[in-house]
Amino acid sequence: NTGTGSIGIGTDATAKTLTIGNVTGATAVNINTGTGASTFTTTGAGTLVLGGATSTGAITVGSSSASQTVNIGTGTAAATVNVATADAAGNVVIGDNTGSASSTIKLNGETSINGPLNLCIDNSGGGTDTYTSTNANITTFSPGLVILFAPARDNTGACTININGR
Repeated sequence: NTGTGSIGIGTDATAKTLTIGNVTGATAVNINTGTGASTFTTTGAGTLVLGGATSTGAITVGSSSASQTVNIGTGTAAATVNVATADAAGNVVIGDNTGSASSTIKLNGETSINGPLNLCIDNSGGGTDTYTSTNANITTFSPGLVILFAPARDNTGACTININGR
């Protein structure tokens, strides 16, 4: 193949199913593009599936060494984005997994988290206005520490929260 131009497959106005490759053995399908990019578009109730029901390999989106914006669910209509919602244990890593706290997570466009988000669940077992919790990841209280606290009951007045005996 030499020269430039378009190659159209199934581009007329008749509904078609296009199949490239198969699911037998070590079959691979590679799609390479240059600076013209790639677009996968589905209309109506279409579904784009990456990684089938029995796939065990990694699904990678936005792995360039250059700065990128990866948009998920950013259309003008309401979107539900499900992450790790299977009926099995899983891990969700958001931000920088290299150990440095350089990533910022924005919730609702306003709340920023830069560093770990620590979940503390009330384990005080009684009383009304004193709560206690233990979280082994919190070794010191320092500026920027973010704690998400889940009380086991309502308070009735001013309350005290004790985390890791502090």
